[in-house]
Amino acid sequence: MTTTTSRDISRGLSRRDMLAGSAGLSFAFVLGAPLLDRGAALAQAGGKVNAYVAIATDGAITITSPALEMGQAVNTSLPLIIAEELDADWSKVRVVQAPVAEIYNPAPGGLHAIDLATGTREWYAPPETPVCGKPSRACSGAQFSAVSAIAGIVFSPSNDGAVRAYSAKDGKIVWQFDTNRDFTTLNGVRARGGSMNGPAPTVAGGRVYVSSGYGTFGLRPGNVLLAFGVE
Repeated sequence: MTTTTSRDISRGLSRRDMLAGSAGLSFAFVLGAPLLDRGAALAQAGGKVNAYVAIATDGAITITSPALEMGQAVNTSLPLIIAEELDADWSKVRVVQAPVAEIYNPAPGGLHAIDLATGTREWYAPPETPVCGKPSRACSGAQFSAVSAIAGIVFSPSNDGAVRAYSAKDGKIVWQFDTNRDFTTLNGVRARGGSMNGPAPTVAGGRVYVSSGYGTFGLRPGNVLLAFGVE
Protein backbone atom coordinates (compact mmCIF):
# COMPACT_ATOMS: atom_id res chain seq x y z
CA MET A 1 0.00 0.00 0.00
CA THR A 2 1.25 3.47 -0.91
CA THR A 3 0.72 6.36 1.46
CA THR A 4 0.52 9.91 0.10
CA THR A 5 1.11 12.75 2.50
CA SER A 6 -0.01 16.36 2.24
CA ARG A 7 3.62 17.33 1.69
CA ASP A 8 3.80 14.99 -1.34
CA ILE A 9 0.63 16.52 -2.76
CA SER A 10 1.84 20.07 -2.27
CA ARG A 11 5.10 19.30 -4.05
CA GLY A 12 3.12 18.18 -7.09
CA LEU A 13 1.07 21.36 -7.27
CA SER A 14 2.22 24.24 -9.41
CA ARG A 15 1.49 27.86 -8.60
CA ARG A 16 -1.16 27.85 -11.33
CA ASP A 17 -2.83 24.78 -9.82
CA MET A 18 -3.18 26.62 -6.54
CA LEU A 19 -4.52 29.73 -8.23
CA ALA A 20 -6.98 27.74 -10.31
CA GLY A 21 -8.47 26.50 -7.08
CA SER A 22 -9.04 30.02 -5.84
CA ALA A 23 -11.49 32.75 -6.81
CA GLY A 24 -10.14 33.01 -10.35
CA LEU A 25 -11.10 29.47 -11.39
CA SER A 26 -14.39 30.22 -13.11
CA PHE A 27 -12.91 33.27 -14.82
CA ALA A 28 -10.00 31.17 -16.10
CA PHE A 29 -12.43 28.72 -17.64
CA VAL A 30 -14.15 31.60 -19.42
CA LEU A 31 -10.85 32.66 -20.96
CA GLY A 32 -10.09 29.22 -22.36
CA ALA A 33 -6.67 27.86 -23.29
CA PRO A 34 -6.96 28.55 -27.06
CA LEU A 35 -7.62 32.21 -26.35
CA LEU A 36 -4.70 32.55 -23.98
CA ASP A 37 -2.42 31.01 -26.59
CA ARG A 38 -3.04 34.09 -28.75
CA GLY A 39 -1.50 36.38 -26.15
CA ALA A 40 2.04 36.35 -27.53
CA ALA A 41 0.92 37.40 -31.00
CA LEU A 42 -1.39 40.10 -29.65
CA ALA A 43 1.39 41.52 -27.49
CA GLN A 44 3.25 42.44 -30.67
CA ALA A 45 0.42 44.45 -32.21
CA GLY A 46 -1.86 45.19 -29.25
CA GLY A 47 -5.49 44.19 -29.06
CA LYS A 48 -8.06 42.12 -27.23
CA VAL A 49 -7.64 38.47 -26.37
CA ASN A 50 -11.40 38.37 -25.77
CA ALA A 51 -14.09 40.46 -24.06
CA TYR A 52 -12.21 40.36 -20.75
CA VAL A 53 -8.51 40.69 -21.55
CA ALA A 54 -6.69 43.35 -23.58
CA ILE A 55 -2.97 43.65 -24.26
CA ALA A 56 -1.33 47.00 -25.09
CA THR A 57 1.71 47.37 -27.36
CA ASP A 58 3.88 48.17 -24.31
CA GLY A 59 2.96 44.80 -22.79
CA ALA A 60 0.46 46.17 -20.27
CA ILE A 61 -2.46 43.82 -19.74
CA THR A 62 -5.91 44.98 -18.65
CA ILE A 63 -8.47 42.55 -17.24
CA THR A 64 -12.10 43.64 -17.15
CA SER A 65 -13.51 41.62 -14.27
CA PRO A 66 -17.23 40.82 -14.06
CA ALA A 67 -16.71 39.53 -10.49
CA LEU A 68 -16.92 41.85 -7.50
CA GLU A 69 -14.06 41.91 -5.01
CA MET A 70 -15.62 40.96 -1.67
CA GLY A 71 -12.62 39.53 0.13
CA GLN A 72 -12.18 36.48 -2.11
CA ALA A 73 -8.97 37.85 -3.70
CA VAL A 74 -10.32 38.25 -7.23
CA ASN A 75 -8.10 41.26 -7.90
CA THR A 76 -5.04 39.27 -6.82
CA SER A 77 -5.71 35.84 -8.30
CA LEU A 78 -6.75 37.03 -11.76
CA PRO A 79 -3.52 38.97 -12.49
CA LEU A 80 -1.50 35.98 -11.27
CA ILE A 81 -3.33 33.55 -13.55
CA ILE A 82 -3.07 35.82 -16.59
CA ALA A 83 0.60 36.57 -15.96
CA GLU A 84 1.31 32.86 -15.57
CA GLU A 85 -0.54 31.89 -18.76
CA LEU A 86 0.90 34.67 -20.90
CA ASP A 87 4.36 34.55 -19.36
CA ALA A 88 3.93 38.26 -18.62
CA ASP A 89 5.23 40.68 -16.02
CA TRP A 90 2.77 40.59 -13.12
CA SER A 91 3.44 44.26 -12.38
CA LYS A 92 2.00 45.15 -15.80
CA VAL A 93 -1.32 43.38 -15.20
CA ARG A 94 -4.18 45.45 -13.82
CA VAL A 95 -7.81 44.69 -13.05
CA VAL A 96 -10.68 47.08 -13.74
CA GLN A 97 -14.24 46.48 -12.65
CA ALA A 98 -16.79 45.87 -15.39
CA PRO A 99 -19.43 48.64 -15.42
CA VAL A 100 -22.65 47.94 -13.59
CA ALA A 101 -25.96 48.94 -15.16
CA GLU A 102 -28.64 50.67 -13.11
CA ILE A 103 -31.03 47.74 -13.04
CA TYR A 104 -33.93 49.79 -11.65
CA ASN A 105 -33.65 52.35 -14.41
CA PRO A 106 -36.88 52.57 -16.47
CA ALA A 107 -34.74 51.70 -19.50
CA PRO A 108 -32.38 48.89 -18.34
CA GLY A 109 -29.67 47.20 -20.35
CA GLY A 110 -31.40 44.58 -22.46
CA LEU A 111 -29.91 41.32 -23.71
CA HIS A 112 -26.49 41.07 -25.38
CA ALA A 113 -24.87 38.22 -27.29
CA ILE A 114 -21.05 38.29 -27.18
CA ASP A 115 -18.61 36.26 -29.26
CA LEU A 116 -16.10 35.16 -26.60
CA ALA A 117 -13.46 34.39 -29.23
CA THR A 118 -13.34 37.98 -30.51
CA GLY A 119 -14.99 40.04 -27.78
CA THR A 120 -17.40 41.54 -30.28
CA ARG A 121 -21.13 41.92 -29.76
CA GLU A 122 -23.06 39.71 -32.14
CA TRP A 123 -26.43 41.28 -31.45
CA TYR A 124 -28.33 43.38 -28.95
CA ALA A 125 -32.01 43.13 -27.97
CA PRO A 126 -33.20 46.27 -26.15
CA PRO A 127 -35.48 45.86 -23.14
CA GLU A 128 -39.13 45.50 -24.01
CA THR A 129 -41.85 47.90 -22.90
CA PRO A 130 -43.03 46.42 -19.56
CA VAL A 131 -46.18 44.33 -19.88
CA CYS A 132 -46.99 44.99 -16.22
CA GLY A 133 -47.87 48.66 -16.66
CA LYS A 134 -46.18 51.96 -15.87
CA PRO A 135 -42.38 51.58 -15.55
CA SER A 136 -41.16 51.58 -11.95
CA ARG A 137 -38.76 49.73 -9.66
CA ALA A 138 -41.23 46.83 -9.44
CA CYS A 139 -42.27 46.95 -13.09
CA SER A 140 -39.46 47.32 -15.59
CA GLY A 141 -37.90 45.54 -18.54
CA ALA A 142 -34.81 44.60 -16.50
CA GLN A 143 -33.75 41.00 -17.06
CA PHE A 144 -32.50 40.05 -13.59
CA SER A 145 -32.70 36.29 -14.04
CA ALA A 146 -30.08 34.08 -15.59
CA VAL A 147 -30.88 32.92 -19.11
CA SER A 148 -31.20 29.40 -20.52
CA ALA A 149 -30.07 28.51 -24.03
CA ILE A 150 -31.07 25.61 -26.24
CA ALA A 151 -30.38 25.10 -29.94
CA GLY A 152 -31.40 28.35 -31.64
CA ILE A 153 -33.26 29.85 -28.66
CA VAL A 154 -32.42 31.88 -25.54
CA PHE A 155 -35.05 32.05 -22.76
CA SER A 156 -34.96 35.18 -20.61
CA PRO A 157 -37.42 36.05 -17.80
CA SER A 158 -37.98 39.73 -17.01
CA ASN A 159 -38.85 41.93 -14.05
CA ASP A 160 -42.02 42.89 -15.93
CA GLY A 161 -43.36 39.36 -15.38
CA ALA A 162 -42.90 38.12 -18.94
CA VAL A 163 -40.70 35.26 -20.07
CA ARG A 164 -39.43 35.62 -23.63
CA ALA A 165 -37.71 33.40 -26.16
CA TYR A 166 -35.11 35.13 -28.32
CA SER A 167 -33.61 33.85 -31.54
CA ALA A 168 -29.99 32.94 -30.85
CA LYS A 169 -29.18 34.06 -34.38
CA ASP A 170 -30.30 37.69 -34.29
CA GLY A 171 -31.97 38.36 -30.91
CA LYS A 172 -35.50 38.72 -32.26
CA ILE A 173 -38.32 37.68 -29.94
CA VAL A 174 -40.04 34.56 -31.26
CA TRP A 175 -42.33 33.87 -28.27
CA GLN A 176 -43.37 35.46 -24.99
CA PHE A 177 -45.76 34.77 -22.13
CA ASP A 178 -47.16 37.28 -19.62
CA THR A 179 -47.30 35.72 -16.13
CA ASN A 180 -49.02 38.71 -14.48
CA ARG A 181 -52.24 36.86 -13.74
CA ASP A 182 -53.91 34.35 -11.44
CA PHE A 183 -53.39 30.67 -12.18
CA THR A 184 -55.32 27.51 -11.44
CA THR A 185 -52.77 25.13 -9.97
CA LEU A 186 -52.47 21.35 -9.82
CA ASN A 187 -52.29 21.37 -6.02
CA GLY A 188 -55.21 23.76 -5.58
CA VAL A 189 -53.15 26.56 -4.02
CA ARG A 190 -54.05 30.08 -5.13
CA ALA A 191 -51.18 31.35 -7.27
CA ARG A 192 -50.22 34.45 -9.14
CA GLY A 193 -47.22 35.58 -11.17
CA GLY A 194 -45.16 38.70 -10.58
CA SER A 195 -41.60 39.97 -10.99
CA MET A 196 -39.16 37.38 -12.29
CA ASN A 197 -35.74 37.29 -10.65
CA GLY A 198 -33.34 34.50 -9.79
CA PRO A 199 -32.75 31.08 -11.38
CA ALA A 200 -32.78 30.55 -15.11
CA PRO A 201 -35.65 28.64 -16.75
CA THR A 202 -35.14 24.88 -16.67
CA VAL A 203 -35.48 22.92 -19.92
CA ALA A 204 -36.12 19.21 -19.50
CA GLY A 205 -38.27 16.50 -21.06
CA GLY A 206 -39.50 18.75 -23.85
CA ARG A 207 -40.80 21.39 -21.43
CA VAL A 208 -39.65 24.76 -20.13
CA TYR A 209 -40.13 25.39 -16.39
CA VAL A 210 -40.02 28.90 -14.97
CA SER A 211 -40.99 30.44 -11.64
CA SER A 212 -42.77 33.79 -11.35
CA GLY A 213 -42.98 36.08 -8.36
CA TYR A 214 -40.22 37.86 -6.44
CA GLY A 215 -41.29 40.14 -3.60
CA THR A 216 -37.87 41.15 -2.23
CA PHE A 217 -36.23 44.56 -2.81
CA GLY A 218 -39.53 46.24 -3.62
CA LEU A 219 -40.40 43.94 -6.53
CA ARG A 220 -43.76 42.23 -7.12
CA PRO A 221 -44.42 38.99 -5.23
CA GLY A 222 -45.85 35.82 -6.67
CA ASN A 223 -45.82 32.07 -6.02
CA VAL A 224 -46.21 30.06 -9.18
CA LEU A 225 -44.13 27.50 -11.07
CA LEU A 226 -45.14 27.26 -14.73
CA ALA A 227 -44.46 24.52 -17.26
CA PHE A 228 -44.60 25.18 -21.01
CA GLY A 229 -44.67 22.58 -23.77
CA VAL A 230 -45.07 22.46 -27.54
CA GLU A 231 -48.58 21.78 -28.83
